[in-house]
Amino acid sequence: MDTQIAGGMSRGMTLLFALAGSSAVGNLYWAQPLLTEIAADLNISLASSGTLVTVTQLGYAAGVLLLVPLGDAFNRRRFIPVMMGLSVLALLFSAFVPGYWVLLGGLTALGVTTISGQLLVPLAGDLARDDQRGHVIGAIASTMLIGIMLSRFLSGLVADAFGWRAIYIAAAIINILFARHRAQLRHQGDIPAD
Repeated sequence: MDTQIAGGMSRGMTLLFALAGSSAVGNLYWAQPLLTEIAADLNISLASSGTLVTVTQLGYAAGVLLLVPLGDAFNRRRFIPVMMGLSVLALLFSAFVPGYWVLLGGLTALGVTTISGQLLVPLAGDLARDDQRGHVIGAIASTMLIGIMLSRFLSGLVADAFGWRAIYIAAAIINILFARHRAQLRHQGDIPAD
């Protein structure tokens, strides 16, 4: 891996952070274009399926409020892979749920644990040199916004081909890959918490 802690953030590491952040934030939006398919599969009303999006966002708000501040108390290099791993569990749980109420719980947990994007930005700021910090943070934040838009498109595309549950499985696989790369950074020197 081409991490350059003393020399700042390499382009490759910036790209890895940006893609990991996009993947994380995408978790919040997978269900939005799939509400009709989910409602039909779980035999619920379309109005009830809208609650799935709401609980995901409420879970995310709770995660930002309660868990993101822990990124200042704990080493982010250790905390981010843990949160990504918990997101993977929530994604897989949501993919295989038997019913609506269980899916509500799974998507709430997904929202709570999908905070790694909010932790990657300050970690990138810590790792970047002063002269590159604005560029690095801007690149990561803007790619996360692209991830929001792209997640809706990909969600519909994957669901049309393989069913609505497939996007949660695919997202879990992607999150596993990024968590694995983030976990490798643990062994390359630690940045102390602020």
